[in-house]
Amino acid sequence: MLVVTSSLVYLLGLGLLAALPLRRIGLPRNERLNWLEGVTARRAADLASWLLLGILCNFALVLILRSLQLALVVGTVLSGAGLAIAVGSWIRRKRRSRAPGSDATEEPIRRRAAAVAVLFWIAFAFSAFALAIPILGTPIRAWDARSIWFLQAKMIYYAGVLAPEAGFAAVPFSHPEYPKLFATLAAELAHVSGYWNEYLPKGASLLLMLPALLATFSFVRRPLAFAFLFAMSWLRVGSTVWNGTVDGSLALFGALGALSVSRWIAEEEPRDGVLGVLCLAICCALKNEGFVLAACLAAPLLIPWLWRRRALRWSLGAWRSAYLAALAFAPFLVWEIQKRRWGLHADYEVSPDSLRQIATRIVEQDGLAQLATAFGKHGLHLAAVPFLVALGLALATRTRIGFAAWALAGGALLYAAVLALVYLGSPFDLAWQLRTSAGRTLLAPILAVYAATFCVIAAIEESHTASRLRAIDIAN
Repeated sequence: MLVVTSSLVYLLGLGLLAALPLRRIGLPRNERLNWLEGVTARRAADLASWLLLGILCNFALVLILRSLQLALVVGTVLSGAGLAIAVGSWIRRKRRSRAPGSDATEEPIRRRAAAVAVLFWIAFAFSAFALAIPILGTPIRAWDARSIWFLQAKMIYYAGVLAPEAGFAAVPFSHPEYPKLFATLAAELAHVSGYWNEYLPKGASLLLMLPALLATFSFVRRPLAFAFLFAMSWLRVGSTVWNGTVDGSLALFGALGALSVSRWIAEEEPRDGVLGVLCLAICCALKNEGFVLAACLAAPLLIPWLWRRRALRWSLGAWRSAYLAALAFAPFLVWEIQKRRWGLHADYEVSPDSLRQIATRIVEQDGLAQLATAFGKHGLHLAAVPFLVALGLALATRTRIGFAAWALAGGALLYAAVLALVYLGSPFDLAWQLRTSAGRTLLAPILAVYAATFCVIAAIEESHTASRLRAIDIAN
């Protein structure tokens, strides 16, 4: 646990240093926010962003320097600089806030905010502890975890480098072309400890899940909608959070990234834009399909928004936005270049043969029926039930549903359609592939539908709160 905790501090320092050009201190002046949303939840979003930036920067260092030892040494120096700058900035802000002449009328508000913050962080700490127990307390058991991510992590650990010398090409069954963000984190934990076992490397799951948990808590503005998002998302991913696979992480980051982008579009709060971009960048660095998931969920949100506005008004500024994009997606791009240089290829790539396979399975075989059966077995259609119920409530209460809900639902359907085409074009036995993987791959579109449902429930809550406030004003 000490190694994982120190790794969190290390990643936080890297993220703080990388975020210096992006940091915006304080609340937006033109936004009326209650203290729970305005201070506590926004700080959770900031902390999640810094940790995600640290994870991406750490991966980039290993990709560029190759050596685990060298990357950790350089990263430790950079992390120390980031922590020192952040602590100095925090001390200066505290001194200014306590300076004579500060508004004494804000003191009661600060006390209430502190009480709310204590309850918020207690709830987060309890959730994090409940998450850490199965992750660190159980060994690596799942076959996919042992044969893909932790096998690759063990190869990186024993070779001491993320390079062809690790021997990825010798294990084609292990999907050697997969991005190595997760495997690198696990290898680094073992490298710092000085040994490999079946428990400690699983701390990589915790290092990924804590930022996801923080990002989830940043959506606490509407209690009922937040309760739905938290329960349905985290309970639905279930054991994939702690069994060493990354499918649950991919689904969570996809849904949270899309929700953050939608809130950024609605409120033009730079923090949400940063968090959304980083969550989607993590998707790209976890699995090959992560890029497709990020594109399917982000495109329906961003393309109509950009078209409607015609001229993009950068809430971060043009150069900050370019810096964020470069920082977030550089590891993914570098890995795509490296794997081609190393001769690592997927066992299934789109080609004329796969297109013929799709046509054959649709026309001559029962491919569509097998897909429908597998997708139904794993509950893709059931995810639409709460969405439809929420839409019915919105209609009954005459609540206007924002564009984000429809865009997220459309993105989920688009990604599900892509998955269907991938399965139909696979050169492997369709029944076997659906049986062994559909339950994991469908988590992403299911959680995206839950994210769309969250948007509808939040709109109903917001409308109800506004109506109640108007009634109170009229009564007074």
